[in-house]
Amino acid sequence: MITDAQPDRCPEIAPPEPTPAPEPKRTDLAPLALPALGTSVVMLGLGALAVFPLGRWMHDYGIVLVLTAYMLYIACFTALAAWGFAQLNHHRLDEDEPGL
Repeated sequence: MITDAQPDRCPEIAPPEPTPAPEPKRTDLAPLALPALGTSVVMLGLGALAVFPLGRWMHDYGIVLVLTAYMLYIACFTALAAWGFAQLNHHRLDEDEPGL
């Protein structure tokens, strides 16, 4: 019977080796950056043109509904433009530093 159990005396029991986490699949979305930027520019133009009938829409459908929809529209094309710029910048950084 063993009364004094010390892990350093048992060489056959070793802690498990840490395994590296698998790297996620990298999908290259950089080719979609320019179409995203083009789409966001078109959306910006359409949003600017929508300012003219905005007052009539507010009168017909309500101020809260029209302003909420318009702000969501602006948020969408802003997010699309930011994503496009980020993809272009990320792709450019990958080309500049091929060792990473």
